Amino acid sequence: MSRPARVEIDVSAATHNLSTVQSLIGSSKILAVVKADAYGHGLGLIAKGFGNADAFGVVSTEEAIVLRELNIPHRIVLLEGFFDKRELEIIRELRLEPVVHSHAQIEILRESRLTLSAIWLKIDTGMNRLGFDAAALDDAYKKLRPLSDNIILMSHLANANLPNNLSVEEQIKKFGDVTLEYSDEKSLANSGGVLKWRSSYFDWVRPGLILYGVSPFPGVAAESLGLKPVMRVLSNLISVRHVKAGEPVGYGGDYVCPEDMTIGVAAYGYADGYPRRLETGPPVLVRNARAKIVSSSMDMMILDLRGVENPNVGDEVTLWGKNLPVEEVSTALDTIPYELLCSVRRRSRHREIMV
Repeated sequence: MSRPARVEIDVSAATHNLSTVQSLIGSSKILAVVKADAYGHGLGLIAKGFGNADAFGVVSTEEAIVLRELNIPHRIVLLEGFFDKRELEIIRELRLEPVVHSHAQIEILRESRLTLSAIWLKIDTGMNRLGFDAAALDDAYKKLRPLSDNIILMSHLANANLPNNLSVEEQIKKFGDVTLEYSDEKSLANSGGVLKWRSSYFDWVRPGLILYGVSPFPGVAAESLGLKPVMRVLSNLISVRHVKAGEPVGYGGDYVCPEDMTIGVAAYGYADGYPRRLETGPPVLVRNARAKIVSSSMDMMILDLRGVENPNVGDEVTLWGKNLPVEEVSTALDTIPYELLCSVRRRSRHREIMV
C-alpha cells in the first residue's frame, strides 16, 4: 500500500450541488467555475459531475486545453481573458470565449481581426479589480461588436459572501443601470449571489464554491443550504505513543504535553498542502472522534489523541470532509476554504468515489 495521504472526490455530490443550483435559478444558465484544477478537486473528475452545466469557467488556456482533450463539448470561458496575442490561435481552434476587461485586450483583438463566437465584456461596478467603468463601457462595446455577434455583459460581486453587506445591493443596481440599454445577455451572480440575491441572477450565474459543497457564508453550514461536500481529505495514523507530562513533541519542541497523554502521527504535512498555522489546534477526526493537531512538518502531523478511545496505528484520520466541514477547519486555521481546497493537489493521491 502506498503512503496513506489521499483525497477522495464524490462526483455524485458534485452533480447534486449543480442540481441544487439549477433548482434555484429558474431560466438562468450556469457557467460552472472550474478554475484552479476545479478548486483542487481535479478537473477531469469534476467535469463529469458538472456535465449538465451550460459552460465552464477557467482562468487560462492551459486549463481549457485539458477540458478539450477530455472531449468536453461545453462552452469554455477564459475568466481573465488572454494575456498575449499568441493565445488567440488557441482561442480560435478550441472555440474559447475570452473575458475582455482592458483596452489593451481590445486592441490586440482588433489588430488580429479575429472573429469570436462570444466575448464576455467585463464591467467594474465597485470591486475595482478588473473591467471597464461605466463611462468607458459604450466605447469598449462598440469596438468589440464587429468581432463577435454574441457579447455577454458581466461584472463581479465583491462582498456576496457577507449576506447583510449593503455594497452588494449597490453593485446589483449599478450593473442593472449601466446595462439597461443593452439587449445582450448579462451575468453577475457568483455563489453568494445565487444563494442570497435573486436580483443578481440575470441570464447567466457563475457559481464556484457552492458547487463543491462549501458554504460561502461565515457561520452558515453548507448542509443547511442543501449542499453536499465533494472532497474528503484523509490519512491514517502511522504511530501511536504515550508521552509524559512536560515532554516536548515535534520539531523545536513546539508543543509540550500538559499531562501524561497519548499522541498520534498522521501521514500528512505541508508538502501535501496542509498549512502550518496551528496556533488554535485545528480539528481532525480519528475514526469519528475529535482530535486536534499540535505540531506539523513537511510529511507528518502530530495529534492530541486524548479524546480518542483506544487509538491504533491504521485508524483513519479525516482532515476535512463529511462530519468535519472545510469551513470549520479553515476558520481554525485563520484562512478561507478556497485556500485549503486549492492546496491539496500538491502530492496527495486523488481518487473518485461514488456514494
